[in-house]
Amino acid sequence: MNVTKNLNIVGKATFAKYFYIFGYMTEEDCMEIISENYTEKLKKNKIVAAKAIFDCRKEYEALRIICSSPKVSEKTRSRAVRIMSVVGVKRKYAILQ
Repeated sequence: MNVTKNLNIVGKATFAKYFYIFGYMTEEDCMEIISENYTEKLKKNKIVAAKAIFDCRKEYEALRIICSSPKVSEKTRSRAVRIMSVVGVKRKYAILQ
């Protein structure tokens, strides 16, 4: 699975904004929650690509890509850094068990 390709389908800002939604909710719930004015087909494609990142456990890598991307807004970068700090603690704890 190509994380960069899937992340480009989702959109870096969208992935960071809906990170927890993509990771923990069903596809149907995601469809209802995403507020941007996307077509239903585009919204579904974004959700499928985001869930594929989570299914392969590459969400931390996706966040690193977002943080290192020069084109993302500062708001998106800050959100990704904040999520990484939480996800990083969970990953570290999981490794120690």
